[in-house]
Parts: sequence; structure tokens; C-alpha cells
Amino acid sequence: MRFPSDQLYGSKLVAADAVKGRLLKDLPYGVADTDETNEPVIFIDTQGGDFPETNEEDDTGKKGSIRSLYGESKANEMEAALVRIHVGRLVSAGVKPEDIAVVTPYNAQLGLLAPLKDAFPGIELGSIDGFQGREKEVVIVSLVRSNTEGEVGFLSEKRRLNVAMTRPKRSLVVVGDSETVKRGSKFLSSWMDWLENNADLRYVDAASVVVTE
Repeated sequence: MRFPSDQLYGSKLVAADAVKGRLLKDLPYGVADTDETNEPVIFIDTQGGDFPETNEEDDTGKKGSIRSLYGESKANEMEAALVRIHVGRLVSAGVKPEDIAVVTPYNAQLGLLAPLKDAFPGIELGSIDGFQGREKEVVIVSLVRSNTEGEVGFLSEKRRLNVAMTRPKRSLVVVGDSETVKRGSKFLSSWMDWLENNADLRYVDAASVVVTE
């Protein structure tokens, strides 16, 4: 909560002593202490251009593709794969799927993530806007945008992003391309800098990620 407190609430948001140090590993039903459960903020940075976004125009020859189902909405298959990997590790550590939410600004990305509902019954998938007023023990945010032009679309609306970064009780996981996102606005650049300096920062070898159809 530190970044939104400083950026949007004049540093007036203060965590209560009873909850400010809680982590996923401290959940009352028994969760293993792992790299995924002992960090309050994790940033999986896909910078480098190996995790590009796609849209309908990129797949005009693919009938029935996710992009054609959702019009011009953006999607990112590699990010979706990274989300699936992280959810799998959380559940293996003992986190209940019903305590996990995955949110994203783009409906096409939700389409790519839909198989998670079958693999992990109880998990919640939704748009960032639709998650307003809700909260979960862990929230995973897929930012989607990754392009050479630095175009960020919905991500430029900081009030919308505020919803995403203030919904988790114990763990916030952000998956995105810092090189693209930080070019979108001063606010986004500040957020990327904050994540790089304060989150558990992770980089991914694209060759190690398997995209499932």
C-alpha cells in the first residue's frame, strides 16, 4: 500500500499493526514458506521484447482466435503463461484457489486466462474495473502491454490501476513489461521505479515459458 498511499492519498494510508506484516505463509490453514508466499510484493518483469502483446490485427488468419472473439482488445500469451505458473506454485504451497484473484485491464487477456478456472476451481478472474470494492489474500495483475512504441492504453488511468494495487490483503504480484509501461506516464514511470526498488524483482527467460493453446 506504500506506493498508492504516497502517490494518491498524501501518505495518509497507514496499515494497522495487526495486519501490516501479514504474508501468505501466515494464512491460518497452513501454507508453506516459499518464494511465492513470503514476499508482500513480487514484480515479474518481462522487459526485453520477448513477451509481446497481440491484438486482432495480428491474427487475422486465425479463425476463432481469442483476439477475434474480443475485437481489438489486447492480449499477451506469454504473460498468461507466467500467471498460470505463479498460480500453480501458490496452490502447490497450500494457498487455496478461492483466496487468489487474477485481474487485468483487457477482456482478451481474461479469455486467455479462462482455463485457470478449470485447473484451479474457486480462483477468481476479472477485469480491474470489475474488482473495485473487492479484495483477496493474493492478487495477480497482468498488465498485458508490451510494444516498441510505449503505448499503454488503459494503464494510463491511474485511478484504475489504484484499484489493482490496493486489493490484495497479503500479496500483490505484478506481471508486466517495465520498459513499455514506464513510458506511458510520469505516474507509471514512478510505479515501475518503485517496484524495481521495493518488490521482489524477477526476470524471466522466455525460452523457459511454455505457452499452451
